[in-house]
Amino acid sequence: YRPARQYNQPPAAVRRAPRGRLRVSEMLRVIAFLACLGLILSACQAPSTAKPSTAPTPSDPLAAADALLFAGDYDGAEAAYLKLIAAENPAAQAHYVLLLDYESRFGEAVVQARAAAAAHPDSVSLGRLTRALDWSEDLAGAVDAGSRAVKAAPVDPLAHAFYSEALADSGDFPRARTELMAGEKAARDAYTGAEVEREWSNYYRGLGDVLEELNHLQLSIRAQPGFPERQLELARYQSS
Repeated sequence: YRPARQYNQPPAAVRRAPRGRLRVSEMLRVIAFLACLGLILSACQAPSTAKPSTAPTPSDPLAAADALLFAGDYDGAEAAYLKLIAAENPAAQAHYVLLLDYESRFGEAVVQARAAAAAHPDSVSLGRLTRALDWSEDLAGAVDAGSRAVKAAPVDPLAHAFYSEALADSGDFPRARTELMAGEKAARDAYTGAEVEREWSNYYRGLGDVLEELNHLQLSIRAQPGFPERQLELARYQSS
C-alpha cells in the first residue's frame, strides 16, 4: 500500500488515501517527529569517558543525496538528485523516484521511473518503477515491472521488497512471501533492511494479522530509526 502524503502545511484539498488509510494529522506528525528525535538522541548518547564522534559524510555524491533523504531533508535531497541528473549520473533518476514517492508526487514518480528504466533497464531502475506504479495504483504494471526487476542481473535487494509489495497488494501472498524471504536474505544496508520489514508488515496487513503488522513496523524502526517515514508508518497504524 502507499502511505498517506505528508505536508509542511495542510493543503486546501487532498486526494483520499486508498483502502481506508488515514491521513496523518498535525499532532501525529509532531508525535512521530519527537519520537524519532528521541531515538536519535538516545542512540547518540555516549559515556562521559568516550570521545565525541560524528558520522562520516558519504564520499559518493549519490550516497550523500540518499543520506539527505533518509535524514528527512527532502528539499536538500531533491536539490542533490536534480544536480546529479543534470550531470547525467546514470543512477540518480532512479533514486530520485523514491523521494517523489514519499512526497506522494506519484505522477512525477512514474514519469521519472519510466525514463530511468528506459535508459538503464537494470534491477535498480525496474525496482523503483515497480514501487512508483504500485503507489500509483497500477498493480498490473507494478507486478510486471517487479517480475522484470528480480530477473535482471545483478538483482538489487530492494527489487525483491518492492515486488513483494506489488504481489501482496494484488493478493498473491505466496509469491509475496517468497520475494520477502529473498529480500531479507540479500539486504545489506539499513534502508533495505527496514523496507523488508515494512513489506512484511504490509504482507501481514493484507492477511489481517494486526499484531504481526505492528511487530514488523517496530522492526523497521529499529532497522532505520533516523528515517522519519518509519515513525510516520507507526503513527498511521496507531491512528487506524
